[in-house]
Amino acid sequence: MSAPVEVTDHAVLRYLERVCGLDVETLRTKISVGCSRGAAAGAPVIRFSGARFLLRGVTVVTAICDADICGHATMRDLILHPERGQPKRNRPDAEEGLTDE
Repeated sequence: MSAPVEVTDHAVLRYLERVCGLDVETLRTKISVGCSRGAAAGAPVIRFSGARFLLRGVTVVTAICDADICGHATMRDLILHPERGQPKRNRPDAEEGLTDE
């Protein structure tokens, strides 16, 4: 069996843009506008449009769906331990039966 083909984030982004018709620049502008006030105030996390946007200075570095926050005490906990709070059916180890639950 041959090794699986690796797909870069760049390739996925270009597929979404060029094949699925996602307007990346419009989306980038919406996120920028939505985060600008909080970023100016120095907020590390800005919540809008059903997501939380994590900032480093005035740069948005990631977005997390509000629904994924459940089960996490803090954003740090979510970033360090994303498997916590996931329904068992969505956890990476659930398929192999490796969970203690």
